[in-house]
Amino acid sequence: MDLPYLLKLLDEEPAMASSPGRRADLLAERGRVLESAGKTDAARESYLEARALDPAHAASVRALELLYRRELARGHDPVVAAALAVHLGEVAAEIVREGQDRERVDPVLPAWILAEQAGLLDGLGRVDEARAALVRATELAPGPGVVRDALVGHLVRHGEWTRLARSLEDEAGHETDAHRAARLLFVAARLVAVREARTVEALGLLERCLALAPEDALVGRLALDETVRFAEELGDRAAIMRARARRLPTLTAAAAASAERLRLAELAEADGDVAGAASYLQEALEQSPDDPA
Repeated sequence: MDLPYLLKLLDEEPAMASSPGRRADLLAERGRVLESAGKTDAARESYLEARALDPAHAASVRALELLYRRELARGHDPVVAAALAVHLGEVAAEIVREGQDRERVDPVLPAWILAEQAGLLDGLGRVDEARAALVRATELAPGPGVVRDALVGHLVRHGEWTRLARSLEDEAGHETDAHRAARLLFVAARLVAVREARTVEALGLLERCLALAPEDALVGRLALDETVRFAEELGDRAAIMRARARRLPTLTAAAAASAERLRLAELAEADGDVAGAASYLQEALEQSPDDPA
């Protein structure tokens, strides 16, 4: 059958189809024929007409995506990239809607699609829209993985430290490995303190980190050091004493342990705790520099 005659049939048949679904099928077929004939713009319009009749029409959804990707493979075109981004967003929304209708949403696929949409939007300089797509993606798939990594990478590239700290904290809440969750909370605390100067909030994150990490593990020791430092910055004597007393058993060098006890003695004396100060001072004096802590 020659192409002009086939196209004529495919132009006429959709109007006579008995249902929207059948019309969408015929429009998708018409799009494939047009695309094979090199009529890309007409093919795109045919696929879009099919999707207008049935947003979840599988053949036209897939064909339209492939058409956009082939066009992008021939060279970056911002208009095509933007169209593909819109298409991916619509596809993700439709998957979620269908899942809700069936009372069973598989969040991973739409989350991945939104992450890809975000990459396209980011490349177009539409940073806020890209971030919104990634936030929505992590709402669907909040745990560690490709989607969360995409959000973290986006936030790092654009220097969005507050949002990065929030993302790391949220990820820690979904992490099943306690040590990794502790590391995420430690990094979040550092970001909050160093980048945002919110030391009180950082101390709260460090407390949560220490609840997960053994204090003799590397992240535990680092968290204790930062807890002492941040408490000193705040000038909160009670917090400083708690942090230093908590760190004391982890200090293996005799000189470091003695120095810690002397500092605790000073703090206890400043608080009027004479007995406590005397006890720490006695322990410091009894410990030879050659003794283990």
